[in-house]
Amino acid sequence: NKNSSPVIRNCQFNNNDAYNNFGGAIYNDNSSAQILNCTFQNNKTDYYSGGAIYNKQFSGIIQSCNFSNNLAKIGGAIFTEHSNGIIQLCDFYQNTASYGGGMFSTYNDSTHILNSKFLSNTATYFGGGIDIYGSFNLIKNCFFINNEAPDPSPPARPNEGQGGAIYSYNSYPKLQNCVFSQNFSKKGSAISSSGSNLDVRNCTFAHNSSSELNGTLFFDDSNPNILNSIIWDNNSGIVSSPNSNIIVQYCNVQGGYTGVGNIHLNPLFINEFNPAGADEIYGTYDDGLNVSTCSPAINSGFNSGVGVDNTVDIAYNPRITFTTVDLGAYETQTSAPDNLATMTDTNLSITQTINSGGVNTFTNNCNSLITKVNSLGVNPINGTTTAKVWIENSPPNHFVKRHYEVAPASNINTVTGKVTLYFYQDEFDDYNLLNGIELPKSPTDVNGLSHLVIEKYDGVSSDNSGLPSSYSGNHTIIDPENSDVIWNATLNRWEVSFNTTGFGGYFVSTNTPVTYIFIGDGNWTETSNWYRGIVPPTMLPAGANIVINPIVGGQCVLNTTININISHQIIVAKNKIFRIL
Repeated sequence: NKNSSPVIRNCQFNNNDAYNNFGGAIYNDNSSAQILNCTFQNNKTDYYSGGAIYNKQFSGIIQSCNFSNNLAKIGGAIFTEHSNGIIQLCDFYQNTASYGGGMFSTYNDSTHILNSKFLSNTATYFGGGIDIYGSFNLIKNCFFINNEAPDPSPPARPNEGQGGAIYSYNSYPKLQNCVFSQNFSKKGSAISSSGSNLDVRNCTFAHNSSSELNGTLFFDDSNPNILNSIIWDNNSGIVSSPNSNIIVQYCNVQGGYTGVGNIHLNPLFINEFNPAGADEIYGTYDDGLNVSTCSPAINSGFNSGVGVDNTVDIAYNPRITFTTVDLGAYETQTSAPDNLATMTDTNLSITQTINSGGVNTFTNNCNSLITKVNSLGVNPINGTTTAKVWIENSPPNHFVKRHYEVAPASNINTVTGKVTLYFYQDEFDDYNLLNGIELPKSPTDVNGLSHLVIEKYDGVSSDNSGLPSSYSGNHTIIDPENSDVIWNATLNRWEVSFNTTGFGGYFVSTNTPVTYIFIGDGNWTETSNWYRGIVPPTMLPAGANIVINPIVGGQCVLNTTININISHQIIVAKNKIFRIL
């Protein structure tokens, strides 16, 4: 195809041989050909370039094609030079060359390689998947699995055997949302670079191995920029020569690496030994190198490092789901599940970022569940939000001992959403021992179910005790729908959900007036002066009653401020003294 624009569709090219020439099946020169849905198998050019296709000044597209068992000296399947075409949705499998087992790109080539898979390709010397030589390629949403540049034995030259997946020489490639796994070479089992400036963003490197422990990523006289990526469970990490300047930021690197935002925590891959996942299809949500919903890689990236053209991850899901980009090639689409068997048994605080319209489950690294928040309503909650739970040592008189606070960093009194709180039956039982009107005594207690209400105190606890008296905001009663108060028989717990406008402290109680009884002598604020040691909070629950009944000869002295309204009563027993300072 010279100076032409043919459309080649649904064709098979098998067992062709260019002998001592270029392009075993197709030769493109100054062409804008469209090569679509074609198969290239067992084609070769033993001593020259492009076992299946040779591109020179190619501006066309190669799409949805399969290349397998093709052979060349340079570029086992494709050789491309001085081109700016597109190769996308293609599979490269078991192609072989001395340089660039799957593909070779050279001479200021800027071919885009998108949404493609390079599987089990071999280059004797450089670039098992791709060899890039003096070029500017964009490689995006691609898989590089089990490619190798093994190095001949005995080696012809000591520097051969580089770049199990990609070798870059004097080039400026950009890599986005790519997965590198089970690749092998002497140096740079995933990527080896010499004299190049690579830009690597949101890529995952796992289970790659170099025979001389010379790096999953090896850099010589190179200046790479690596962002938002995961480098984990390889037999060697990042290795470089002294003349390289490596920038690694917002990455999860096993063993750690100096740089802004870097972490070194187990990324919790779904199944790192099976990159294609249970369905054996690459680029789906069950891929083994996707991370679990409790991974520290979630929301740990740098949004400005994503790039304006990087809108979807390797599985075609939105690149940023929960406000902050994830590390690696995959973007998690759901927060941690709420079906965790273990509710926290200690006081706990967790901060997350809520995406408008999303669902966040607040857990302690998936080990302990706090609460779930749905962002919905007329002004959905969003942004940084802290969820807290407190568990009192002794059951309080007027609320269940497990109580909560949900506090967005902004607009706490106006944003809307739906909250789910979790309780054990024995926590309801403890409440019932101290109150005449009872919460459900069993999953079938419909009467008790009808009594359950949520007492909400606007704002945040001033002293981090989470007690009603520590809130200065308004106090309201929320009566959830009975259908939203659910007994989870599998996990043996109550799940109480309700809509809320504004957020703050939440307490489960019954819709009955709370009564506080002063029985001592002296100041209102003294705990010992009150029945069961329960001092009325500054903001009284709706309908609360206070009975002033000091000991004989004693008095009650109101030495603090208390807010009362028309729903409250203060009852002074006959012949008793109540002083207000």
